[in-house]
Amino acid sequence: MEQVNFYQHLQVNNATDGRIHLPPTFSPEYAVAPDCNYDNALYRYALSALVDAIDTLGLSDPLAAQYRLSLDKLAPSPVAPVGSKYPGFQIGAGVPLSRGHRHFSHLFMIFPLKQLNFSDSRADVGDMALAEASIDHWLGMTQGLTGFCRTGASSMNVLLGRQKAAFTNLTYLLDGYILPNTFYHEGENGECGETP
Repeated sequence: MEQVNFYQHLQVNNATDGRIHLPPTFSPEYAVAPDCNYDNALYRYALSALVDAIDTLGLSDPLAAQYRLSLDKLAPSPVAPVGSKYPGFQIGAGVPLSRGHRHFSHLFMIFPLKQLNFSDSRADVGDMALAEASIDHWLGMTQGLTGFCRTGASSMNVLLGRQKAAFTNLTYLLDGYILPNTFYHEGENGECGETP
């Protein structure tokens, strides 16, 4: 709850579009951006979980109405159209993924937070295309990619029903990075074993 209340103090009500926006924050190891997808996805997830807990448990919280309003009015994740130069989920508003990036923090709404639903036949085809374009664009910028991004990419591809891509990412990790002692090198940082 403290994390949600922290964001409540940061959020900005925009009179122009009637949405709640986040001020510039930092996307891990990439850039500062307003409506940063990393923070946007985490805030949306926390708001949703908190509202669900209040409703499910029948709690009386004086801030419940404010949480619901924030969730309803939170600006959507910044995206660029499929087919554009930098398609899919952006780092944040006005900041595209324009260079290789080992983190998938800008894709948290796909995985691990699973805010998009691809598990049934009613899934929005537009969301599916957006997620696929986002993942493919991220992985297509190979400079800067490292071993641990392959496990995230594999999980995302499983959610989209792309089993071959999921398997290929794990195979790439095992064949190209993992050493016989189960460690691997994350760039020039030396051996590590915690991430995969």
